[in-house]
This record gives sequence, structure tokens and C-alpha cells, in this order.
Amino acid sequence: RWQASVMALAPLLIGLIDLGQRRVSLRALLAGCGAALVAFSPQMIAWKLLYGQFLWIPRSYGGLLGRGAGQWFNPRSPRALDVLLSADRGLFTWTPVMLLLSVGLLLAIRRHRILASVGLLVFAATTWVNGSLSDWQSSDSFGARRFDLVIPFLALGLAQLLELGTRHPLGLSTIVLSLAVLWNIGAVSLKTRGILKTVAPLDRVASRQAKQLRGVSETWMQRLAGPRGRSLAYRFFVGEYFYWNTNPAGTINLADPECPYLAGGWSSSLNAAGRPTFRWALHPSACVRFPLDHPLFDMKASIRARAPTRLENQVMIVSLNGVVLRLSSLATDWTETEVVLPGRLLMSGQNRLCLSFDQAIERDGQKIAAAIAIIQLP
Repeated sequence: RWQASVMALAPLLIGLIDLGQRRVSLRALLAGCGAALVAFSPQMIAWKLLYGQFLWIPRSYGGLLGRGAGQWFNPRSPRALDVLLSADRGLFTWTPVMLLLSVGLLLAIRRHRILASVGLLVFAATTWVNGSLSDWQSSDSFGARRFDLVIPFLALGLAQLLELGTRHPLGLSTIVLSLAVLWNIGAVSLKTRGILKTVAPLDRVASRQAKQLRGVSETWMQRLAGPRGRSLAYRFFVGEYFYWNTNPAGTINLADPECPYLAGGWSSSLNAAGRPTFRWALHPSACVRFPLDHPLFDMKASIRARAPTRLENQVMIVSLNGVVLRLSSLATDWTETEVVLPGRLLMSGQNRLCLSFDQAIERDGQKIAAAIAIIQLP
């Protein structure tokens, strides 16, 4: 990648400093430059064969110093701040630990004057080059991928910070680095699942990270302590319960565009003529979650539903926390299906009510199985 050419500043400047202090001869310095040229020659040969030039820089945006909307490289680097701080794949916003390590690199100047200074210069040059490009976001990348060449210098900053914390080797440093590792693991997970795409608004990413942490905690607490462990994790991370501090009516309105109880398998809320009145439950199943504090009794619920017009023999299977409760035929007119939720199956914390179907029809690229308007708990 041609932007990485700024890395050549490091050996060149260190070599010139050593030459000035007579730690290295001019012959050795020239030999090093020659070795670098030999190492780089395969790339130059490839460019010559492909493009007819030994040195080639892509010019797909109107030329190296183009003008107007097609300008590809602007030496004033108008995006220098964005490549560091923008939520659109900025270095410090996508990988916050890099800001901390940059501070460590500054502090390292006192002890490693030449190496740290050269590292900061390469860092600044990388920022300038990438801030000068029209595609400063690095195309479809995870964060500021073009800063990978400064990682070795930032490792020096990390070492400096760890050295400052040697009085408490298992204290603050461990906590901070562990949080940074967990944040990055969570961000990678969001990226691979398609949730985190190009822009990473802090409030949205933090919310998604918290949801991931909650999910992992509930899973492991259930493995360690069963349903009580999962309930404890829910109580810590959420603490919302039907009838107690949220949703006193026990109504799950599927027509609500912001319905917070969906657990997968639903279309968007819709109505062909007017405000939304239902959602399509998708094949093979659609689920909702509802939290209870201390369930002790059986609960009678009703589901307002209908089958699509072309599915006159649709069957809906209702299950609670993985246990089938009832099979019910659905008409193409709106009907109320009642089902008893046994107290022995209800859990403290989140409960999962699922509607499964054996038939579906294709509509707008989705396999729809039934229209659901309201799930009413007592």
C-alpha cells in the first residue's frame, strides 16, 4: 500500500542521526538504502508490467492533484482530524485504546528520545497522508486500517504506560487493558454480524456493546447457576419487569414501530391503509420477550392474529421458553387465540414466547406466516 511509504522515514532518519553521531558509516547507510530498493523491486516490476511505469499511484479520482469534486489528493490534508476522531472509521473512535497509547508514546520521549520522536513523526505523516485522500475512510474497512504501520511505535507507548504502573502491576493497567480488549472484541463481533457498518455513533455502539455484554453474562450465569443465575444477570443489567416498573397493562403491541419486546422473526409494523396495526410473523417462527419479577401462578394470555388470505389452513404453534403449549388453527379473519402460560415454566427475568408455523407465502422477499396485532398478558 503506497500510503505506507511514510514508514521509510523511520530507518532513514535514524540512519542520518547515527551517521551524524558517527555510529554508522555513509557506506553502510547507502548499502541499507540499496537493500531497501532491492526488496521493493518486485512491486516496481509488477507496476511496470501492469501500468507501464515503475512507480504507480492510483489516479481513479481525477489525477494526483485534481481539482473540484474529483480531487483525489489534497496536500492541505483537510480530513486529518477526521481520520483520528470521526465516528466514520476514525482511529481513536473505533479503537479508543490507540488514544491512550499515543499519549504513552509522547511520554516515552523522555527515555527513548530518538525512537519515540521518529514514531510520532511517522504517526503525524500517516495522519497527513490519509487526511489528504478523497477516500480517507479507507473504503470498506474495520476502523482506520491504514494506521497499521504505526502499531509498533504505539507498542512503545504501551510499554511506557505499563512501566508507569509497575507499582500496581495487577491494578489499574490490567483493568484498563482488559476493558480495551473487551471493547475491541465486541466491536469486531458487531462488525461481523453486520450491525456495525461504516459509521460508529458512540451512543449506538455503546448500547450495542452493553447488550452483548448482557447476553454473554446471562448465558454464562445460566451455565454456572441455572435459571437463578440468568435471572441475577438480568436483574443487574436491566431490572425491568412487567406489572412492576414497566408495562403495567401487560400488553405487547406488535403495531408499535418501536416495540421493545421483539426477539426475532418479525417484519416491520405495517398497514396498507393508514397507521400500522400489525406485524407479519415470519416463517418458521417469531418470538417476543417479556420480563417477570417473581412469577408464581399460571397466566392466561391472548393472541390477536389472522392467517394471510391465501393460507386458509394455517396452524400456529405456541411455545413458552422452549416448551410447546398449544396448536391452534388460524382463520383469515382476526381472531383471539387464548393460551395458558403455566407458572412452572415462567422464569424470573426474561421469558420467551414463540409462535411457529408450518406454512408461509412469499411477499416482498419475506416468508410471511401470520399477521399478529397484540399479545395480551393478564
